[in-house]
Amino acid sequence: MCYLKNIDLSSNSLSGTIPQSFANLSSTVFLGLNQNNLIGSILNLEKLKSLLYLDLSSNQFNGTIPSSYQNILGRPNLLIDLRSNNLIGSIPTNQTAISYISW
Repeated sequence: MCYLKNIDLSSNSLSGTIPQSFANLSSTVFLGLNQNNLIGSILNLEKLKSLLYLDLSSNQFNGTIPSSYQNILGRPNLLIDLRSNNLIGSIPTNQTAISYISW
């Protein structure tokens, strides 16, 4: 599964947590898991080196955005959508090059 470039599983009534194996999708550029019933913490993205678009919106994720996100939020052209979840806290970033983030 590590060679998949685009994964769109949005609006599929998925439930449960995101499998840890998704954190190893180093070649994935687009990951859409929005509009499901996913719960738990959001993904650690450090190994997703090629990721340009992440949509986890409209799920039931909770907790804080992982501090590891500060290492990836400065990537040029990265789009992240985390809105309509139960996330708390602030966006962990010291970067100023965020193209788009919705939470």
